[in-house]
Amino acid sequence: MKTLVSKDPFIEEQYYGTYDVTEFIDANDENNWLVDTPQTQENLKQ
Repeated sequence: MKTLVSKDPFIEEQYYGTYDVTEFIDANDENNWLVDTPQTQENLKQ
């Protein structure tokens, strides 16, 4: 779990002072609403 959390961009950039992970939500077609946004698509190119 620590490896997954440490790869989060907000954690990597130390955006959060502290954090507690209480649950994970599986990615699926119903909760991928950010995938098609222009910002996400541009970030994926980098």
